[in-house]
Amino acid sequence: MDWRIDETAESRLIAEFSAMGGSTASLFDTVPRYFGAAYCKPAGKVKFLSEVVSVPQQRGLLHVGSLGALLNRAIRNADGRSQLQDHFALVYGDSGFIPGRGDAMLEDVASAMQSGSEDDFRQTIELLHELPVTHAPFWWAAFWTEIESIKDDAESLVDALGLGEYLDGVFLLTYRYKVADVGLIYRPTAVEANNYPFHYPSPQTVQEGLSMPLNGKLNACCEMIHHPLGASAAATAVIPKLLPLKAGKQLSNQYDNLATCRSSHRAALQRDHAPRSAAVENWLNRHTSRF
Repeated sequence: MDWRIDETAESRLIAEFSAMGGSTASLFDTVPRYFGAAYCKPAGKVKFLSEVVSVPQQRGLLHVGSLGALLNRAIRNADGRSQLQDHFALVYGDSGFIPGRGDAMLEDVASAMQSGSEDDFRQTIELLHELPVTHAPFWWAAFWTEIESIKDDAESLVDALGLGEYLDGVFLLTYRYKVADVGLIYRPTAVEANNYPFHYPSPQTVQEGLSMPLNGKLNACCEMIHHPLGASAAATAVIPKLLPLKAGKQLSNQYDNLATCRSSHRAALQRDHAPRSAAVENWLNRHTSRF
């Protein structure tokens, strides 16, 4: 159903999934295993499935990330944990934010970063991106012009971008940069979305991907993927303000509104895209049961 994956790529994926999962494994179970093998590795070895998107080099982008995820990836490595302890002791006066074992003290780290100087904030971000990690993912991005009005609103950001995995207690990091800073931009496919329930293939009339909002009052945003910024570029691009998410998003009801989101998304595609293209109309009709 994802037209963005051509027949050649589809045949290759089926063969790779079969070899990876065996005859009894389901597609649903195999995609995450494939995702880990294909994308959680150094950027130079990652090859995206879909085509390059042609975007003006000066077009502004926004990436949203999680401070906690960034911290906890870094401290899985003993050397990374040690370097962060030294950094927080030197810059913020307390190495205890990064304990000898277990997760980082996220609220204390966030408080220290927000109470320090902008230079300290950027230095911390640069170190976090510089430390070697095993599972650093590629970046998803939206156009700055589509998201600028809500850039300081954590709830609206995650809702507009369809980031349903972010729950209360997350501190969002936002990065503003240009296409020229990352080079090639790609259109994501369902495989790069890793079976993510709040992702849906974009219609044929959209050059980029299209987010599935978690709130019917917000418009979908164009979405793209690219290799991560380097450490220095990430430190320059980061907006030095953490956004705490406190929107009543709990693990117990994380997917309660999934059916509503899908229904609203289909209605928006039918309204905004189907009238422009018979191909989109046919595509939506073929996959009615998937919404």
